[in-house]
Amino acid sequence: MQRFISIRALETPASGIRKIFNKAVGLSGVIHLEIGEPDFDTPAIIKEEAWKSLQSGYTHYTHNAGLIELRQAIADYYKSVWEIEVSPEEVIVTVGGTGALFLSLLSTVDVGDEVLVPDPGYPPYTSMIKMIGAIPVYYSLKENTGFLPKADEIENEISEKTKAIIVNTPNNPTGIVYSKNVLKSIAELASNHNLVIISDEVYERLTFDGSKHYTMLKFKDIADKLVVVNSFSKTFAMTGWRIGFAVSKNAELIKNMTKLQEGVVACAPAMAQRAAIVGLKHGQEFVNGMVQEFQKRRDLLVRLLSELENTSFVIPQGAFYVLLNISNYTKDSYEFAERLLTAKKVGVAPGKAFGQSSEGYIRISFANSEENIVEGIRRVKEFLDKKE
Repeated sequence: MQRFISIRALETPASGIRKIFNKAVGLSGVIHLEIGEPDFDTPAIIKEEAWKSLQSGYTHYTHNAGLIELRQAIADYYKSVWEIEVSPEEVIVTVGGTGALFLSLLSTVDVGDEVLVPDPGYPPYTSMIKMIGAIPVYYSLKENTGFLPKADEIENEISEKTKAIIVNTPNNPTGIVYSKNVLKSIAELASNHNLVIISDEVYERLTFDGSKHYTMLKFKDIADKLVVVNSFSKTFAMTGWRIGFAVSKNAELIKNMTKLQEGVVACAPAMAQRAAIVGLKHGQEFVNGMVQEFQKRRDLLVRLLSELENTSFVIPQGAFYVLLNISNYTKDSYEFAERLLTAKKVGVAPGKAFGQSSEGYIRISFANSEENIVEGIRRVKEFLDKKE
Protein backbone atom coordinates (compact mmCIF):
# COMPACT_ATOMS: atom_id res chain seq x y z
CA MET A 1 0.00 0.00 0.00
CA GLN A 2 2.94 2.36 0.54
CA ARG A 3 3.15 3.05 -3.21
CA PHE A 4 -0.17 4.92 -2.89
CA ILE A 5 1.27 7.26 -0.24
CA SER A 6 2.92 10.41 -1.56
CA ILE A 7 6.60 11.12 -1.08
CA ARG A 8 5.48 14.38 0.52
CA ALA A 9 3.56 12.50 3.20
CA LEU A 10 6.28 9.93 3.77
CA GLU A 11 9.05 12.52 4.11
CA THR A 12 7.18 14.94 6.37
CA PRO A 13 8.33 14.22 9.93
CA ALA A 14 5.81 13.52 12.67
CA SER A 15 5.84 15.73 15.74
CA GLY A 16 8.29 14.51 18.36
CA ILE A 17 6.25 16.33 20.99
CA ARG A 18 3.14 14.39 20.04
CA LYS A 19 5.02 11.11 20.30
CA ILE A 20 5.52 11.73 24.00
CA PHE A 21 2.05 13.24 24.51
CA ASN A 22 0.32 10.31 22.81
CA LYS A 23 2.15 7.86 25.07
CA ALA A 24 1.27 9.94 28.11
CA VAL A 25 -2.44 9.89 27.25
CA GLY A 26 -2.56 6.16 27.92
CA LEU A 27 -1.11 6.55 31.42
CA SER A 28 -2.76 7.72 34.63
CA GLY A 29 -1.26 10.21 37.05
CA VAL A 30 0.92 11.94 34.46
CA ILE A 31 2.05 15.51 35.06
CA HIS A 32 2.00 17.18 31.67
CA LEU A 33 4.93 19.56 31.27
CA GLU A 34 5.17 18.92 27.53
CA ILE A 35 1.99 20.73 26.53
CA GLY A 36 2.29 23.94 24.53
CA GLU A 37 -0.98 25.65 25.38
CA PRO A 38 -2.37 27.78 28.21
CA ASP A 39 -4.13 25.75 30.89
CA PHE A 40 -6.59 28.61 31.41
CA ASP A 41 -10.15 28.37 30.14
CA THR A 42 -11.25 30.73 27.37
CA PRO A 43 -12.79 33.85 28.99
CA ALA A 44 -16.53 33.60 29.59
CA ILE A 45 -17.31 36.72 27.52
CA ILE A 46 -15.68 35.10 24.48
CA LYS A 47 -17.61 31.85 24.92
CA GLU A 48 -20.84 33.76 25.42
CA GLU A 49 -20.31 35.65 22.17
CA ALA A 50 -19.75 32.37 20.31
CA TRP A 51 -23.04 31.05 21.65
CA LYS A 52 -24.88 34.23 20.72
CA SER A 53 -23.32 34.13 17.25
CA LEU A 54 -24.53 30.57 16.71
CA GLN A 55 -28.04 31.61 17.69
CA SER A 56 -27.79 34.61 15.36
CA GLY A 57 -26.94 32.51 12.34
CA TYR A 58 -23.15 32.75 12.12
CA THR A 59 -22.99 29.18 10.86
CA HIS A 60 -22.09 29.87 7.24
CA TYR A 61 -19.09 30.85 5.12
CA THR A 62 -17.50 34.24 5.60
CA HIS A 63 -15.29 36.14 3.19
CA ASN A 64 -12.18 34.04 2.49
CA ALA A 65 -10.09 36.69 4.30
CA GLY A 66 -12.41 36.67 7.30
CA LEU A 67 -15.17 38.91 8.61
CA ILE A 68 -14.50 42.56 7.87
CA GLU A 69 -15.45 43.37 11.48
CA LEU A 70 -12.70 41.07 12.79
CA ARG A 71 -10.13 42.36 10.33
CA GLN A 72 -10.97 45.90 11.42
CA ALA A 73 -10.69 44.88 15.08
CA ILE A 74 -7.24 43.41 14.39
CA ALA A 75 -6.23 46.64 12.64
CA ASP A 76 -7.50 48.64 15.64
CA TYR A 77 -5.57 46.34 17.98
CA TYR A 78 -2.28 47.03 16.19
CA LYS A 79 -2.99 50.74 16.37
CA SER A 80 -3.83 50.77 20.09
CA VAL A 81 -1.26 48.24 21.35
CA TRP A 82 1.67 48.60 18.94
CA GLU A 83 1.00 52.08 17.46
CA ILE A 84 1.05 50.73 13.91
CA GLU A 85 -1.39 51.71 11.18
CA VAL A 86 -2.91 48.61 9.58
CA SER A 87 -5.88 48.42 7.23
CA PRO A 88 -8.36 45.50 7.05
CA GLU A 89 -7.07 44.81 3.53
CA GLU A 90 -3.68 44.04 5.06
CA VAL A 91 -5.12 41.30 7.30
CA ILE A 92 -6.23 37.73 6.64
CA VAL A 93 -7.99 35.62 9.28
CA THR A 94 -6.85 32.00 9.21
CA VAL A 95 -7.46 28.63 10.83
CA GLY A 96 -5.05 29.13 13.71
CA GLY A 97 -1.56 30.57 13.58
CA THR A 98 -0.49 27.41 11.77
CA GLY A 99 -2.90 28.31 8.98
CA ALA A 100 -1.35 31.76 8.70
CA LEU A 101 2.12 30.23 8.65
CA PHE A 102 1.25 27.67 5.99
CA LEU A 103 -0.42 30.23 3.73
CA SER A 104 2.55 32.59 4.17
CA LEU A 105 4.91 29.89 2.96
CA LEU A 106 2.57 28.70 0.23
CA SER A 107 2.24 32.24 -1.12
CA THR A 108 5.92 33.16 -1.14
CA VAL A 109 8.02 30.00 -1.56
CA ASP A 110 8.33 27.76 -4.62
CA VAL A 111 9.41 24.13 -4.98
CA GLY A 112 13.18 23.92 -4.54
CA ASP A 113 13.51 27.25 -2.73
CA GLU A 114 15.38 27.31 0.57
CA VAL A 115 13.87 28.72 3.76
CA LEU A 116 16.01 29.70 6.75
CA VAL A 117 14.60 28.16 9.94
CA PRO A 118 15.63 28.66 13.59
CA ASP A 119 17.21 25.63 15.27
CA PRO A 120 15.85 24.96 17.82
CA GLY A 121 12.48 26.00 16.45
CA TYR A 122 8.80 25.18 16.25
CA PRO A 123 8.62 21.71 14.56
CA PRO A 124 5.88 22.56 12.01
CA TYR A 125 8.25 25.03 10.33
CA THR A 126 10.15 22.07 8.93
CA SER A 127 7.01 20.04 8.22
CA MET A 128 5.31 22.81 6.26
CA ILE A 129 8.39 23.71 4.24
CA LYS A 130 8.81 20.09 3.20
CA MET A 131 5.11 19.76 2.42
CA ILE A 132 5.33 22.48 -0.22
CA GLY A 133 8.48 21.00 -1.74
CA ALA A 134 10.90 23.60 -0.41
CA ILE A 135 14.09 22.99 1.57
CA PRO A 136 14.60 23.96 5.23
CA VAL A 137 18.06 25.34 6.03
CA TYR A 138 18.78 25.84 9.71
CA TYR A 139 20.45 28.65 11.63
CA SER A 140 21.51 27.76 15.16
CA LEU A 141 20.39 29.36 18.40
CA LYS A 142 22.96 28.53 21.07
CA GLU A 143 22.71 28.50 24.84
CA ASN A 144 26.09 30.22 25.26
CA THR A 145 24.77 33.26 23.36
CA GLY A 146 21.43 33.32 25.14
CA PHE A 147 19.67 31.50 22.29
CA LEU A 148 19.75 34.74 20.29
CA PRO A 149 20.12 34.65 16.49
CA LYS A 150 23.32 36.12 15.04
CA ALA A 151 22.95 37.87 11.70
CA ASP A 152 26.47 37.00 10.54
CA GLU A 153 25.90 33.31 11.25
CA ILE A 154 22.55 33.41 9.46
CA GLU A 155 24.23 35.05 6.46
CA ASN A 156 26.59 32.09 6.19
CA GLU A 157 23.57 29.87 5.44
CA ILE A 158 22.27 32.02 2.57
CA SER A 159 22.61 30.68 -0.97
CA GLU A 160 21.24 31.64 -4.38
CA LYS A 161 18.24 29.41 -3.59
CA THR A 162 17.33 31.16 -0.34
CA LYS A 163 13.90 32.77 -0.57
CA ALA A 164 12.71 33.40 2.97
CA ILE A 165 13.62 33.44 6.65
CA ILE A 166 11.42 32.52 9.60
CA VAL A 167 11.84 34.49 12.83
CA ASN A 168 10.07 33.63 16.08
CA THR A 169 9.84 35.98 19.07
CA PRO A 170 8.98 35.38 21.87
CA ASN A 171 10.54 32.09 20.97
CA ASN A 172 9.31 28.53 21.20
CA PRO A 173 11.05 26.51 22.68
CA THR A 174 13.59 28.86 24.33
CA GLY A 175 11.28 31.53 25.75
CA ILE A 176 13.70 34.23 24.61
CA VAL A 177 12.38 37.66 23.58
CA TYR A 178 14.39 39.28 20.79
CA SER A 179 15.39 42.91 21.22
CA LYS A 180 14.83 45.63 18.63
CA ASN A 181 18.53 45.55 17.72
CA VAL A 182 18.53 41.79 17.13
CA LEU A 183 15.47 42.05 14.92
CA LYS A 184 16.88 45.07 13.10
CA SER A 185 20.02 43.11 12.18
CA ILE A 186 17.85 40.36 10.70
CA ALA A 187 15.69 42.90 8.86
CA GLU A 188 18.81 44.48 7.31
CA LEU A 189 20.13 41.05 6.33
CA ALA A 190 16.85 40.14 4.67
CA SER A 191 16.74 43.47 2.86
CA ASN A 192 20.31 43.11 1.57
CA HIS A 193 19.58 39.61 0.23
CA ASN A 194 16.00 40.33 -0.91
CA LEU A 195 14.46 37.70 1.38
CA VAL A 196 10.89 37.35 2.57
CA ILE A 197 10.59 37.53 6.36
CA ILE A 198 7.92 35.42 8.07
CA SER A 199 7.79 36.68 11.65
CA ASP A 200 5.98 34.32 14.02
CA GLU A 201 4.74 36.52 16.88
CA VAL A 202 2.02 34.33 18.41
CA TYR A 203 3.45 34.71 21.95
CA GLU A 204 3.67 38.52 21.67
CA ARG A 205 1.64 39.28 24.80
CA LEU A 206 3.32 36.67 27.02
CA THR A 207 6.41 38.51 28.29
CA PHE A 208 7.93 38.85 31.76
CA ASP A 209 10.28 40.99 33.86
CA GLY A 210 9.33 44.11 31.95
CA SER A 211 10.52 42.64 28.66
CA LYS A 212 8.61 44.05 25.71
CA HIS A 213 7.83 42.38 22.43
CA TYR A 214 8.96 44.32 19.36
CA THR A 215 6.93 43.57 16.28
CA MET A 216 8.81 43.58 12.98
CA LEU A 217 5.95 45.58 11.47
CA LYS A 218 7.73 48.61 12.92
CA PHE A 219 10.50 48.24 10.31
CA LYS A 220 8.91 50.21 7.49
CA ASP A 221 11.78 49.65 5.05
CA ILE A 222 11.01 45.90 4.83
CA ALA A 223 7.21 46.29 4.80
CA ASP A 224 6.82 44.80 1.32
CA LYS A 225 8.92 41.74 2.27
CA LEU A 226 7.31 40.99 5.63
CA VAL A 227 4.37 38.92 6.84
CA VAL A 228 3.60 38.67 10.55
CA VAL A 229 1.92 35.50 11.81
CA ASN A 230 -0.25 35.81 14.90
CA SER A 231 -3.00 33.96 16.73
CA PHE A 232 -5.71 34.14 19.38
CA SER A 233 -4.66 30.72 20.71
CA LYS A 234 -2.02 31.78 23.23
CA THR A 235 -3.19 35.33 24.00
CA PHE A 236 -6.79 34.44 24.84
CA ALA A 237 -6.44 30.70 25.66
CA MET A 238 -8.32 29.81 22.46
CA THR A 239 -6.18 26.96 21.09
CA GLY A 240 -9.19 24.80 20.22
CA TRP A 241 -11.04 27.62 18.47
CA ARG A 242 -8.53 27.66 15.59
CA ILE A 243 -8.42 31.39 14.95
CA GLY A 244 -5.23 33.01 13.75
CA PHE A 245 -4.28 35.76 11.35
CA ALA A 246 -1.53 37.24 9.25
CA VAL A 247 -0.67 40.90 8.71
CA SER A 248 1.37 42.34 5.87
CA LYS A 249 1.73 45.82 4.40
CA ASN A 250 2.12 43.96 1.10
CA ALA A 251 -1.56 43.91 0.14
CA GLU A 252 -0.80 41.78 -2.93
CA LEU A 253 0.58 39.06 -0.66
CA ILE A 254 -2.55 39.13 1.52
CA LYS A 255 -4.68 38.99 -1.62
CA ASN A 256 -2.88 35.84 -2.79
CA MET A 257 -3.03 34.24 0.64
CA THR A 258 -6.77 34.86 0.58
CA LYS A 259 -7.06 33.22 -2.82
CA LEU A 260 -5.14 30.15 -1.64
CA GLN A 261 -7.16 29.90 1.56
CA GLU A 262 -10.25 29.21 -0.59
CA GLY A 263 -8.62 26.02 -1.82
CA VAL A 264 -7.40 24.89 1.61
CA VAL A 265 -10.16 25.62 4.16
CA ALA A 266 -12.33 28.34 2.55
CA CYS A 267 -12.43 30.41 5.74
CA ALA A 268 -12.07 30.27 9.50
CA PRO A 269 -15.20 29.29 11.50
CA ALA A 270 -17.70 32.18 11.50
CA MET A 271 -18.81 31.91 15.12
CA ALA A 272 -15.20 31.72 16.33
CA GLN A 273 -14.40 34.85 14.33
CA ARG A 274 -17.21 36.70 16.10
CA ALA A 275 -15.90 35.50 19.46
CA ALA A 276 -12.40 36.71 18.58
CA ILE A 277 -13.71 40.24 18.09
CA VAL A 278 -14.91 40.27 21.70
CA GLY A 279 -11.51 39.00 22.84
CA LEU A 280 -9.74 41.89 21.18
CA LYS A 281 -12.17 44.49 22.49
CA HIS A 282 -12.83 43.22 26.01
CA GLY A 283 -10.27 40.54 26.87
CA GLN A 284 -7.30 42.62 27.97
CA GLU A 285 -7.94 42.21 31.69
CA PHE A 286 -7.90 38.43 31.22
CA VAL A 287 -4.63 38.63 29.28
CA ASN A 288 -2.97 40.74 31.97
CA GLY A 289 -4.07 38.35 34.71
CA MET A 290 -2.88 35.31 32.79
CA VAL A 291 0.53 36.88 32.19
CA GLN A 292 0.89 37.66 35.90
CA GLU A 293 0.12 34.03 36.74
CA PHE A 294 2.61 32.77 34.16
CA GLN A 295 5.25 35.10 35.63
CA LYS A 296 4.74 33.53 39.08
CA ARG A 297 4.98 30.04 37.62
CA ARG A 298 8.06 30.99 35.63
CA ASP A 299 9.75 32.28 38.78
CA LEU A 300 8.85 29.09 40.65
CA LEU A 301 10.15 26.84 37.87
CA VAL A 302 13.40 28.80 37.55
CA ARG A 303 13.99 28.46 41.30
CA LEU A 304 13.33 24.72 41.24
CA LEU A 305 15.47 24.08 38.15
CA SER A 306 18.33 26.07 39.70
CA GLU A 307 18.50 23.39 42.40
CA LEU A 308 19.12 20.58 39.91
CA GLU A 309 22.73 19.47 39.59
CA ASN A 310 24.60 19.23 36.27
CA THR A 311 21.93 21.04 34.28
CA SER A 312 21.71 24.54 32.85
CA PHE A 313 19.21 26.86 31.19
CA VAL A 314 18.63 30.42 30.05
CA ILE A 315 15.89 32.20 32.00
CA PRO A 316 12.96 32.78 29.59
CA GLN A 317 11.50 36.26 29.25
CA GLY A 318 8.45 35.14 27.27
CA ALA A 319 6.12 32.34 26.16
CA PHE A 320 5.81 29.58 28.81
CA TYR A 321 8.78 27.30 28.25
CA VAL A 322 12.23 26.59 29.65
CA LEU A 323 14.76 24.68 27.56
CA LEU A 324 16.75 22.63 30.07
CA ASN A 325 20.19 21.29 29.20
CA ILE A 326 20.38 17.66 30.39
CA SER A 327 23.33 16.65 28.17
CA ASN A 328 25.32 15.54 31.22
CA TYR A 329 22.73 12.80 31.67
CA THR A 330 22.02 11.72 28.11
CA LYS A 331 22.78 12.39 24.46
CA ASP A 332 19.35 11.13 23.39
CA SER A 333 16.53 13.42 24.48
CA TYR A 334 13.82 11.12 23.09
CA GLU A 335 15.12 8.23 25.13
CA PHE A 336 15.36 10.50 28.17
CA ALA A 337 11.77 11.78 27.77
CA GLU A 338 10.40 8.26 27.29
CA ARG A 339 12.24 6.91 30.33
CA LEU A 340 11.14 9.88 32.45
CA LEU A 341 7.53 9.32 31.39
CA THR A 342 7.65 5.60 32.14
CA ALA A 343 9.57 5.85 35.40
CA LYS A 344 8.15 9.04 36.92
CA LYS A 345 5.04 9.83 34.87
CA VAL A 346 6.25 13.28 33.88
CA GLY A 347 5.76 14.41 30.30
CA VAL A 348 8.42 16.69 28.80
CA ALA A 349 9.16 17.55 25.19
CA PRO A 350 12.43 16.07 23.86
CA GLY A 351 14.80 18.74 22.60
CA LYS A 352 15.51 16.81 19.42
CA ALA A 353 11.93 17.52 18.34
CA PHE A 354 12.95 21.15 17.85
CA GLY A 355 16.13 20.50 15.86
CA GLN A 356 19.67 19.19 16.04
CA SER A 357 20.88 22.15 18.10
CA SER A 358 18.59 21.23 20.99
CA GLU A 359 19.56 17.57 21.24
CA GLY A 360 20.59 17.07 24.85
CA TYR A 361 17.80 19.36 26.06
CA ILE A 362 14.19 18.97 27.16
CA ARG A 363 11.49 21.62 26.90
CA ILE A 364 9.52 22.10 30.10
CA SER A 365 6.24 24.01 29.94
CA PHE A 366 5.03 26.02 32.91
CA ALA A 367 1.49 26.15 31.51
CA ASN A 368 0.41 24.09 34.49
CA SER A 369 -0.48 24.69 38.15
CA GLU A 370 2.17 25.59 40.72
CA GLU A 371 1.32 22.36 42.54
CA ASN A 372 1.99 20.27 39.44
CA ILE A 373 5.17 22.18 38.63
CA VAL A 374 6.55 21.52 42.11
CA GLU A 375 5.64 17.82 42.00
CA GLY A 376 6.81 17.43 38.42
CA ILE A 377 10.27 18.86 39.09
CA ARG A 378 10.52 16.81 42.29
CA ARG A 379 10.05 13.69 40.15
CA VAL A 380 12.54 14.95 37.58
CA LYS A 381 15.10 15.44 40.36
CA GLU A 382 14.54 11.90 41.60
CA PHE A 383 14.99 10.61 38.07
CA LEU A 384 18.24 12.54 37.57
CA ASP A 385 19.62 11.44 40.91
CA LYS A 386 19.12 7.77 39.98
CA LYS A 387 20.83 8.25 36.61
CA GLU A 388 24.07 9.49 38.16
